Order: sequence, then C-alpha cells, then structure tokens
Amino acid sequence: MSQPHTPEVLFFFALVLLSAVFAGMEAALTSLNKAAIQRISERGRLRARLMALYEEQPDRVGAALMIGKGAAGVAASVVASGLALDLRAGLSRGGALAIAAGVVILILLVLGELAPKAFARGRAEAVVSNVAGPIRAFLWAASPVSWTLSKIASGIAHALGGRPPTPAPAVTEEEMKALMEAGVEEGAIEQEEQKLIHSIFAFADTTVREVMVPRVDMVCVEATASMEEVLEVFAEKKFSRMPVYDETVDNIVGIIHIKNILNFWRRQITDMKAMEFVVFPHFVPVTKKVIELLEEFRQRQLHMAIVVDEYGGTAGLVTMEDLIEEIVGEIEDEHRRPAPPIKKLEDGSYVADARVEIDHLNELLSLDLPKGEFETVGGLLYHRLGKIPARGEQTELDGVRFTVLEGDARRIRRVKVEVAKQDDGEVPGSKLEGSKLEP
Repeated sequence: MSQPHTPEVLFFFALVLLSAVFAGMEAALTSLNKAAIQRISERGRLRARLMALYEEQPDRVGAALMIGKGAAGVAASVVASGLALDLRAGLSRGGALAIAAGVVILILLVLGELAPKAFARGRAEAVVSNVAGPIRAFLWAASPVSWTLSKIASGIAHALGGRPPTPAPAVTEEEMKALMEAGVEEGAIEQEEQKLIHSIFAFADTTVREVMVPRVDMVCVEATASMEEVLEVFAEKKFSRMPVYDETVDNIVGIIHIKNILNFWRRQITDMKAMEFVVFPHFVPVTKKVIELLEEFRQRQLHMAIVVDEYGGTAGLVTMEDLIEEIVGEIEDEHRRPAPPIKKLEDGSYVADARVEIDHLNELLSLDLPKGEFETVGGLLYHRLGKIPARGEQTELDGVRFTVLEGDARRIRRVKVEVAKQDDGEVPGSKLEGSKLEP
C-alpha cells in the first residue's frame, strides 16, 4: 500500500468504529431494565436527560441511532470504493468494486454490528454511561430528521392497521419466578430466599379463610366474666388480646387487651366485668384478600379482626401475626412451644394432629397423597367417610391407613397414620431428621 492512501484507510476504520458505537448504543439501550435506567439517571444531568428522552420517545431515539449507523456505513462504503478503484492493479472497475463491496459488508457486519452489539448487551449500563454525552449531542443534531422519519413510519404503520405498542411491565411474575429458579440452580439465590419471594407472590391471592384461626380453636371470654377470670385465661393462654362474646360466639361484642385490664389491676380496681374493657371489633368476610386486610390493619392500627361467614356468623379470627406468618413462616414466641404436629411411634406408625396439612404430611413422610376439596388430615377423613367419624373409624388412601384416635361430635383431634412399607423395607419418612419428627 502506498503512503498517500493511509489517511483514507484510517478514515474508513474510523467510520466503522462510529457505526459500532451507534450499533452498540442501540443494543445497550434495548437491554436496560427500569432499575438500570434509574441507576444511570442518578449519575448526572446529561445521562438523566438521555434516559428521560429514551423512556418518553424510544422510537425517535432508535431512529436517530439507525440514521447514524446507516450514515457511517454508507460513508465507509464510499471511502472503500474509492480505495478499491485506486488500488485495483489491473482489475476491472466492476471487479474492484465487487471485491470492495464484499470486504466492506464483512467488516461492517462483524466489526460494526455483531461484535459491538454482543459487547454492549453484556455491559449495557457502562456503555450507555460512557457514551451518553456524544450520543445526546448527536440526538439533538439529528432530531429534525429522526422526528420526521419517526412520524412517517408511524403514519405508514397506522395506515396498514397497526396499533401503538402497549407498555409491558418491566418484569412479569412468571419472568421473576423463572429468574429465581435459575438463581437457585446457579447458587446465587438461597432456597429460603426463594421460598420467601414465592410466599410474597402467593400472599396477593390468599384469602382470610386460608389463614384465620377457625371458630372451634378460638379462645374467647364471656362479656360477664370477672376481671379475675379474664386474667386467668390470659395467664394460661399467653395471649395479649381476646374476643369477648355475649351469650354465643356468633355475637362477638368486642376485643379485650390485657394492658387495659392491668391498668386497673395495678390500682386495685378489681370489681369490673370483661365488657367494661372491650374495644369495638373489626369484622371482615372470609373471602377478603389478606393483602387488603394487611393494609386495613396498617391504616387503622389494628392487630385482630373477627372473620364472619356469608350468614353473619363467626367463622374465626385473624391477627397481624397470622398475616406475617403467611409470608415468613411460623413465628414462635418465648411463651409457647407447641407440640410437634406429627409424632412417631415405636411400631413405625405416626400420630398426627387432624389440622396437619396434607402438603406438610406428604413432605415429612415422603408421601404423595392427593388434595381435593380438603387441605388437612381431618378434612381428608371427613371427605372419605362423608361424616364426622367416631373414634376408631378408619379409611385408607394410596397405601396409607388413617384411624381416628381422638375427637368429639364436632371435630377430629388426633389421627393415627400407618404407612405401608416400601419394597426395600423402609417406611417413608423414617430417614427424616429428629427436628421434623418427634421419636
């Protein structure tokens, strides 16, 4: 190559580099999510203006970048054609231009398009931050052309029946769950963290019925109970609040807080009844979403609500602790240590609380019991037997025998669970840690 052509060659590669900058910026911008745009905007006024323009008019920004990339590519082709004609060394004019065209296309495709886009997608924030100034200046200079082309393109699309794109959420729930699954597989997210995030998603669809303390398990005091009687219940149950009823639990008249009683007890005023300490209860339907109830608790500074069914009867109660436990799991305080819901017997069978959920039983004993219109062991027995079973009644499902051990005319309390041995002689669940099953 003779010395005089060096400036043209350098100019050609400068144009290729310029095309690469526009292509990389285009790829980087389309790779940014909302959080990345926010972070870039916080790095200076110039970057903030660029991000604001991109969010408000992405088509206009894209058109300007395509103009820049196209102009750089055309200019590079012109320079390369001139070089080819000067250096054709005996080749025909057409042959020299054909070779130049092939070389230019290859160089622009690899160095001006594919390579910079691949690089920019992996370092989108850094690319946008570093070239924001020059790109913003170019967008201002090219704004008349880019605005005109954008309007023409929109008009053609509208004439052909196209519609403006509907803004999509930055990340959908399904995409977030997929990202979490990938994060767990790669070790970037712990399984406990994944469970917590899944609980938050499920929280939005959960109703009060699913988290409430059922009516049969409610601890209440009668409105006519003496202060001493009420304090005895508080001392035994270790609660801070309890519902107060008049004659029947279907007639809840208020909520009593232990601190209200203690204020009088300290002043030796003891001849008062429970009704004199109550505050008006907050009633909610069983179908209410827990996320809505949590907001009500926050706004009204409540900690307990009475749940009513469609007929106005008391279905149960729900507390702030119940709602929080739905997200973070069971919270145990220093006053209570509940017995394990499942106890292993010497003969290899188990005794389970009838309120144990089928999912929990499946997990602890490595079973695969199906769920239907029931969620608990007690519900399974009600469903299978078609009635409230008496002590000693049995049913079998998928090789698991359930026998009622304790109950009354209203409910089942404890159930014996006998699991058939597997082919290797092991009983499912026999290898679980002692922290999950009490031996």
